[in-house]
Amino acid sequence: AYFYHVGGYYNQYEEVCDTIVDSNYTAIGLVTGSNSYEYPLWGMLNKQHTDFTIKHINVAGDLQKYEEVHYVPECIMSIDRDLNDTFEWNGQTYMRINSGAEYEIYLYVRSDIM
Repeated sequence: AYFYHVGGYYNQYEEVCDTIVDSNYTAIGLVTGSNSYEYPLWGMLNKQHTDFTIKHINVAGDLQKYEEVHYVPECIMSIDRDLNDTFEWNGQTYMRINSGAEYEIYLYVRSDIM
């Protein structure tokens, strides 16, 4: 039911969520575009992995005041926003571990735990 309107992304969500679970990442940063579909992330991770925290990072606009700027996730999931091969956040460097023209959902892992 999560993918009724965005079925083409199922495999990308599944791949990213499987990597998060298999790597036992529990602190997850989330970067989204203005019309990103994040609900499947919560649903898929809840099925497989009960001990995790997801927080929005790199927030723009009026909602930026709610961002926890000191949060240092182990990995970052970026939906609809390619942040290049590396992404700097809170003094940490994150490396993109999936790429390709077909991707709309990217996973970045903190370089010191890769």
